[in-house]
Amino acid sequence: MVVARRRVIQVRASKFEIAVRELRGRPRWLLLKYRNFRHLSGMPPVRLGAGAVWVFRGSAKIEAGPGLDIRQNSSIFCQGKLSFGDRVFLNKDVQISVYESLKIGSDVRVGERVSFHDGNHVIDSTAEMWRDAYDVESIEIGDHVWIGANSVILPGTSIGPGCVVGAGSIVRGKFEPNSLIAGVPARFVRALSRDVPA
Repeated sequence: MVVARRRVIQVRASKFEIAVRELRGRPRWLLLKYRNFRHLSGMPPVRLGAGAVWVFRGSAKIEAGPGLDIRQNSSIFCQGKLSFGDRVFLNKDVQISVYESLKIGSDVRVGERVSFHDGNHVIDSTAEMWRDAYDVESIEIGDHVWIGANSVILPGTSIGPGCVVGAGSIVRGKFEPNSLIAGVPARFVRALSRDVPA
């Protein structure tokens, strides 16, 4: 698994910004008119729960396999590249912020209130830089990963296939396949005996 090198970007407002909202009471399959949104071209239907919000800016690119299920009150902000594999499940109140790249493999399960951030504010003595500049590193999540509730996935993280992340973990770094990861900060706990499909 290769994680893109770290770099600093400057955030600029874009004329093109859309938010997709499903505000009616229960989750439903929502087929967006993708031809009108270049960011979503060619994607299959996505299940969005009530209050789910997507915001795309600038050169954002979203890719997803079939069976993407995003539950209520989850939000996605993207001005980089966001990729979902097949049958990805995001539970309620998941937060995703992508400035560079986030790749989530197939058959990944994400618990309630998990957040993914591929960028951190640049801490500088200049207020303008603190507000508008981000230090970014790509995130990659392998296939068949389970991320427990209230976990935070930080820039530069690479989680191998078949891993389980314990609830409430703060994760940064590279983790080998079939690992149990937990803690603040998250550390390797033990190898898992899992028969994960290739």
